[in-house]
Amino acid sequence: MSGCAEASRRCAAKKASRPSLQFVRKISGYRAPSRANAPAFDAAVKEVSASSRRLLSGLAS
Repeated sequence: MSGCAEASRRCAAKKASRPSLQFVRKISGYRAPSRANAPAFDAAVKEVSASSRRLLSGLAS
């Protein structure tokens, strides 16, 4: 894999990560979840981020 392609994938992952956190914060109403809710919150952020990465990687240029 070329360095450029790897850098592009890392960039896409970073692009998906922060908006995913913001999205989950918005729909949950929590800026920082309680300790009891943290596992569900973190899992939701990871799922939204993964879905976003799949979308970005599947789009035609």
